[in-house]
Amino acid sequence: MSGLLPETVYFWQVVATDSRGASTEGPVWSLRTGDWGLPQATLADMAFVQIPAGDFQMGRPDSSVSVAISRAFHLGQFEVTRQEFLDVMGWLPAQNFWSDTQELGRPVAGLTWLEATQYTNAQSAAIGEPSCYDDDGQPQYSPIYDCPGFRLPTEAEWEYAARAGTTLEYVHDRHDRGLGDHAVYAGSTGFNYPHEGGGKLANRWGLFDMFGNVSEWIHDGYGPLPDGPVVDPEGSASGAARLARGGWYGSPASGLRSGYREARDGEQVEGAGIRVARTVR
Repeated sequence: MSGLLPETVYFWQVVATDSRGASTEGPVWSLRTGDWGLPQATLADMAFVQIPAGDFQMGRPDSSVSVAISRAFHLGQFEVTRQEFLDVMGWLPAQNFWSDTQELGRPVAGLTWLEATQYTNAQSAAIGEPSCYDDDGQPQYSPIYDCPGFRLPTEAEWEYAARAGTTLEYVHDRHDRGLGDHAVYAGSTGFNYPHEGGGKLANRWGLFDMFGNVSEWIHDGYGPLPDGPVVDPEGSASGAARLARGGWYGSPASGLRSGYREARDGEQVEGAGIRVARTVR
């Protein structure tokens, strides 16, 4: 097989359909590729899930738009940890928002949007790929999907992966009962800081902490959703307002809805972290 990333988890499922249109779903299989000799500080302990091309309804139920994702992409199975950020960048965010600074397995938080793009550039450089952003965070490819290196996911990619083929209001259901099994948020007893990834249930595509724990900086600037239907939308990369999706450990349940959008000024935010994306070539 070609086009596979190292240290990446791939999922597949066989669905059989008979002549009457009835379908039977087989089990979901997974495969994790090994380390193919990449620099240890680049993809050490990082796993990626390949997200297939497809279409979905983006946004709130009362104002959704039909979106098609035409290119498969890799998305980090977990949020980037403090250890992974330190290994690549050589530093951690100066401001710590919780008392225990020694647990490097927790997701990195307190990043600015620009620092998030700098991390993706460093990951790209470490494997010999060009940067997707310049030093000011401006995209070097148009559309950004053409960039061969690591980058932030677009808002459409993020929500498509977060929904994982569902139309649910929340990651697990149409209401927030049982949300604490899937997300670290204000309604989870004792969770007033980010916790190590993988402690909650993954979504249906095997992605952990898409909701809660830390919110995730998105490639797009904040703006209205596009008029649909639309293929591979890419919001403006300019402007002061940036997007962070998924909610964080301080969010109420309403901030963890699949279509919830959060505008930030791009500066350092307590619960803002990062999840890395890369277009499949």
